[in-house]
Amino acid sequence: MVWQGLPHAGILRPVLGVFYTFLATITFGINSATVRRGVVTGSVTQVVVVSMPIGLAMFVAAALATGQFARITEFSPKAFALLASAGVVHFVMGRYCGYRAIQAMGANLASPVQQWSLLVTLTLAINFLNETLDVLKIIGIALMVLGPSIAVGAGRLRARSAATAQPAKSSDAGAPAKLKFKPKLAQGYFFGILCCFCWGSSPILVRAGLEGTGLALAGGVVSYSAALLAIALVLLLPAPRTDARAIDPRNMKWFIWIGVTVCLSQIFLYLAMAIAPVTVVQPLMRFSNIFGVLFAWYLNRDHEVFDKSVLIAIGLSVVGAAALSIDSSLVVQWLGLPPPVANALSWRWPG
Repeated sequence: MVWQGLPHAGILRPVLGVFYTFLATITFGINSATVRRGVVTGSVTQVVVVSMPIGLAMFVAAALATGQFARITEFSPKAFALLASAGVVHFVMGRYCGYRAIQAMGANLASPVQQWSLLVTLTLAINFLNETLDVLKIIGIALMVLGPSIAVGAGRLRARSAATAQPAKSSDAGAPAKLKFKPKLAQGYFFGILCCFCWGSSPILVRAGLEGTGLALAGGVVSYSAALLAIALVLLLPAPRTDARAIDPRNMKWFIWIGVTVCLSQIFLYLAMAIAPVTVVQPLMRFSNIFGVLFAWYLNRDHEVFDKSVLIAIGLSVVGAAALSIDSSLVVQWLGLPPPVANALSWRWPG
């Protein structure tokens, strides 16, 4: 692992876990904005088909550079099965459903639905990984969920208004009027909820597969290989194969960017989950919704508005991230809190 061999590595592990997660949120935010641009004129199948081999190549390169590729055989059969399952669930099923939701109703409307995958992840982490929540983490989770909700709430209202607005009049008599984007809410929410379960359960599979190995990049190679094999099997069907062959060359730059940014995000995420609890990593990933709005302002300005709600959301998310990153026992020790407050902060669930 990247952190191994560093002085005081045990102390640095939680900090590195948060740092890797933060990098994952930035790259995933860029990815959501490029996905929105790419699926305007391209299909979701095309995006998945192009991005998958790019992701595998990047994970293989990273694993080779760090010496982890040669250690793939150290995974037990159970770990292989868990990591492969995570690849199919997250990279194939979850990505397809997530991109379909974005295509149907836009990134702003899709984000509030997709972010509730956190609840799935935390529920599974507590039940199967024996992880716990304390008061600070619960407060942090609430703020991390609330922040993106505020940021995308204004966008949701604007999208709904645009769906009912009349087409804008053209300044040229002979030019056609520009149509407003009309979200397909039923389709978007359907795929968004499916995505929520896929992206919510896959971190548990990854965490369980990587437990005790530190081979995050090697695990990513296993996951992406399984996902690419699943895509190859899907392309044996006539309809997906025909769709994949009909890629417009003008969309390729967006598809390639989607593949690169989502893989960078997954590399950082796998590194984080190899050394940090799921109950810390996944709530922090809510930052990606904030960055998604910011990058959408640059790439999709016609469909997004940068306003004060984003600043409020960023502030709440920063406070939430701090609450998630600080151990409650350290807070009690540093502040010398009275027993009733100390006991409240020391409460953990499950006990």
